[in-house]
Amino acid sequence: MTPENFRTVTDVLPEAYLLVSGVGNVLTANRAAVSLFGLPVHTPAPAGPPIPLASLVRDPADQILTYVRACSRSRSLLPGALTLSSSSDAATTTVRHRCEGAVLNPRTPDSPSAILLRVRREDTAAGRFAGLTKQLAELTREVRLRRQVERERAALLAETIRTREELEQQTIELEAQREEAQSLAEELEQANEELSAALEDAERSRDTADRANRAKADFLTMMSHELRTPLNAIAGYAQLLSLGVRGPLNEEQLADVARIDRSQRHLLSLINDVLNFAKVDAGRVSFDVREVSANELLNGLVPLFEPQLRARELRLALVPCTESLVLKADAERTHQILANLISNAVKFTPPGGEIMVACEDGDWHVVFRVRDSGIGIPADKLEAIFEPFVQLHRSLAQPTEGTGLGLAISRDLARSMGGDLTAESIEGRGAVFTLTLPRGAASPA
Repeated sequence: MTPENFRTVTDVLPEAYLLVSGVGNVLTANRAAVSLFGLPVHTPAPAGPPIPLASLVRDPADQILTYVRACSRSRSLLPGALTLSSSSDAATTTVRHRCEGAVLNPRTPDSPSAILLRVRREDTAAGRFAGLTKQLAELTREVRLRRQVERERAALLAETIRTREELEQQTIELEAQREEAQSLAEELEQANEELSAALEDAERSRDTADRANRAKADFLTMMSHELRTPLNAIAGYAQLLSLGVRGPLNEEQLADVARIDRSQRHLLSLINDVLNFAKVDAGRVSFDVREVSANELLNGLVPLFEPQLRARELRLALVPCTESLVLKADAERTHQILANLISNAVKFTPPGGEIMVACEDGDWHVVFRVRDSGIGIPADKLEAIFEPFVQLHRSLAQPTEGTGLGLAISRDLARSMGGDLTAESIEGRGAVFTLTLPRGAASPA
């Protein structure tokens, strides 16, 4: 073997091999020797100084030369006991390596061309103890790791079992929920079918009610015209008798004619109330909405009630609003509402009482308030009085004229014009009715 092909042959071997000259210098080394002794990769360097074997061997130099000569004479592998130090251990402790040598390509017995050294680590007692300690530590660590792995595996298994049980429980719950949802869906479908059927019934009932309302309105309209004709005839003949056209009447006869005339007017008023309610309920009332002066409406009401006020010894106080204030409404329907409120106040205020009608300017509306000092309305009846045919104080001992339709008609008319009608009262201390209607654009801001 020559130095040229030494690396090619020995680099594949796991043991360290050195090629040493006859004078004790390292000619080359394989990879294992380079790694073990920390030699340059190219040993020796092309232009560098030679590396003496003495730099690696801790034995005396004469012992090294003796060993080299012995290798040369024997020309075969010789056991040796040279003390070599690897670079990884030099800083701490010396590690003995067993060397075996052989001569390669001898020229003369005393001058060999090269000596091949095979280096093996020799384990001492301390080294074996250190190795055993290391193995024991590694074994202990491995045991700990295995125990930890076993614990983690057991914990993972327990967690897996718990998770599986939870999943099974959740599956059972989901199945129950699914069955419940299916049952609810069936109930909902049945409820939808029942609701559809109810809606169809309600639609048919509504159509029937609409037809009935139209028939009622038509009947009341026809009957009102049929009843007005004889009532107007009664009124005409009563006036003729009171004027003496048919001859003079005595006082008792004149009183009877006056009673006939009052009864005719009362009956005509009742018929008008029923007819108006039927029209409002059927939505057949037409409105002529325009801007109307608030004060003109109030001033036109006062003369209508002067005879009643004098007869019942009542005082009427009028609080007008600004002259420029106008409201946007139907003048005739507004006059009808206010007249009905004042008529009720006159009816339920005892003699000597006072009625006040006031007008106020709101942000977007005009407010009319009719206040009386009458018997008042119970708090639980403030909404009921706006229902049709409701008369709170009607009794045989204390009869009250009217049909109980006035307030119902008045509220419907007010709301149809974009306003409202409300009531406030303390029983025994009078009542206040408030009518609100939209303010006209001509009113000052």
